[in-house]
Amino acid sequence: MPAEQPPDDSPKPVPFGGRQIDEHARVDACIYERLRQHAHGHCFGRVTWRYTNRTLVLEGIVPSFYLKQMLQSILSDIENVEQVVNQVAVVSSTGLSSECEP
Repeated sequence: MPAEQPPDDSPKPVPFGGRQIDEHARVDACIYERLRQHAHGHCFGRVTWRYTNRTLVLEGIVPSFYLKQMLQSILSDIENVEQVVNQVAVVSSTGLSSECEP
């Protein structure tokens, strides 16, 4: 007679897109952690993101082009992210950089 098995308390797969929900949660958690740990993370407080179909879309504002590029670099190698679309605007004390005339 086989020994009784202890109850299986491990998480069960969630039907109807649960894998996608788990993937989104992992990507979000990774983004939060990377930004929290980064030396310039405080500069990204006005940045938001969306993750859909393995594409990460960044939106919001940062004070310099350097920080815009740094943000993209920090987040470009996250697992399951195949593309980063950086729509973050650069805003200095004089306004949007795209509105400045040379």
